[in-house]
Amino acid sequence: MERIETASPYERTIHYACVRFVRQVLWGDVAGTSDILQTITADLSKIAAHYAEYAIERRGDAGVIERAIAYMASIHDGPWRGKEWFDTTLAVLTELAIPNTGLENDGAAFLLDVRRGVSEAYEAAPLPKSELRITDDKAEGIKRFVAAAQEHGYVMDLLNIAERIFHGEHLSKGKRDLLHAAAVAAPMARLVRNDAPDDEHLDDN
Repeated sequence: MERIETASPYERTIHYACVRFVRQVLWGDVAGTSDILQTITADLSKIAAHYAEYAIERRGDAGVIERAIAYMASIHDGPWRGKEWFDTTLAVLTELAIPNTGLENDGAAFLLDVRRGVSEAYEAAPLPKSELRITDDKAEGIKRFVAAAQEHGYVMDLLNIAERIFHGEHLSKGKRDLLHAAAVAAPMARLVRNDAPDDEHLDDN
């Protein structure tokens, strides 16, 4: 316990993420005493700390690794797969969340499959009721979208694309091309909008 008490905040965060992982995945599955589970927790914490340091360096947020460990606990099924599985899986998830490797076209194409799968999984996850509530501001935004789509076909096309992305559906090449064109147009549109300071718009963050 002394090591945890004197550890940095991110090390404590990662350690307790591993504690929760062990309690959810290994408790009752690995034969032995609590000392064995504590040893496994310590080993996993050392592995995770390495990725947390990388996350802080590249993203400034060790919470990425904490959330990855929680995700791993959710998907783990069956007997405990060992420290090697933990290390390898965390490495893959870290690379997806914080890319560090340049990709060729074939490798990059797989990311489209990952994005679709992530969208499908996120859509299936339970959401807080607060996120489902249609607030006055959200209703006003919907009203503006509908009005703009009635007047401009391109807005309707972008709404269709947004709907497919939200629901994790596949985008055709034509839709991806239109999405790319919209992304390129975005900074140009912001320059124009900056000339109208009284115009209300969503926070870029």
